[in-house]
Parts: sequence; C-alpha cells; structure tokens
Amino acid sequence: ALSRKPLEGYPSPFEADAGEFVEELADAVIYRRLSDLAAPRPMNVARRQEWADGVEDDADIAALITENRARAERVTGKVLVSQTWRLNLDYFPTCDEISVERPPLSSVSAITYYDTANTQQTLATTVYQVDSASQPARILLVDGQWWPATYSRAHAVTVSFIAGVSAANVNPEFVGRLKAAVAYCYRNREQRDEMYLDSLFASLWGGTY
Repeated sequence: ALSRKPLEGYPSPFEADAGEFVEELADAVIYRRLSDLAAPRPMNVARRQEWADGVEDDADIAALITENRARAERVTGKVLVSQTWRLNLDYFPTCDEISVERPPLSSVSAITYYDTANTQQTLATTVYQVDSASQPARILLVDGQWWPATYSRAHAVTVSFIAGVSAANVNPEFVGRLKAAVAYCYRNREQRDEMYLDSLFASLWGGTY
C-alpha cells in the first residue's frame, strides 16, 4: 500500500493557506496542488445562528472554514472543492493504467512527458481514456496503445488534472458538518478537542461530494 509522506521542506499537503501543496505517496510519485477555488463560506448562516458576533469576526470565521475544510480533506482523503492538481511521475507505469488518488476526479487536462531526446511532448488523448467513476480514478491505455518511452530524469511524466466539485455542488451533509465544526471552534477558541473535530468528518469517508 502507498503511504503518505510530505516532502521534506514542504508544508503538509492539506495545510490551509500554504500555497503550493506537495505530497509524496511513494518513490517517484508526487502530487502537487496548484490552485484552490473558494470553499463554501457560511458567514451569514453563522450570524443567523447567533454564535458569531458580527461582521468584525468574518476574518476569523473565514480562517476557521479554511482550516476545517482542510481537516475534512485530510480525514476523508477526498478533494472537497474544485482544485487544480499535478501528478509527477519519473516514468510511465509498466502496467496499462495510472492511478489518480485524489477523488473525485473531474477531468484530466493534459499528460506531458519528456521523450527519449529529453524534449517535452503532450500525450495524445487518443492514447488513453479516463475512468473517473472508480475510486481511485484511473487513466487507462486504449486497447492497442502503449505508454511512450521517456528520458531518464526526475518528473519525466506530468498529469495535470482537476479534482473536486464546484462550491455550489458540494454535498449538503459536508456543508452542515463544516458549519458545526466552525461553530465549535469559534466557541472553544481557548481549547479544542481535535479528536471530536476529526470525528465530525470521519463518517463521510465513503461518501460522495
């Protein structure tokens, strides 16, 4: 089984507001999160529920939403809101598929590689097909096709993809639990039960977003 190991010198891959997110799953397999669209921010709901003091607390609430969205992604192993990711490989696999372990996969933007002359090429979309229904999602060779040979170098293959759903289409159950987590953190700013917060999202592990 692949194990998660953040690269030395980089932040945790699920740390909030850390810029580029990097995670190494195994030798020669590296995921980088390049961009992150806005997460649901239920500030008006917070004020209607009367646990937030007013607009002056919006910055604090926004930070708690970002923190707990990142917590949910860490606990569930899923991408909750649309994000652009890049998967770096040192070479194409010896089998006929590439596993994309950032569910749910929305689309594959491009697969680029360095050929045997060390020149970057874009793999034709007729060579592969995308199975986004499986978890993890898979990029499969079309029957009769093969992965091209690559130059011996680090990150010779790059898969650019989008994972997650739009903020408007996030599962309402997740949004409800996010609001509960934010309310709890807001009320317990001096001391929090981290295990309780993790448990709010743990049962969403096998759900869809």
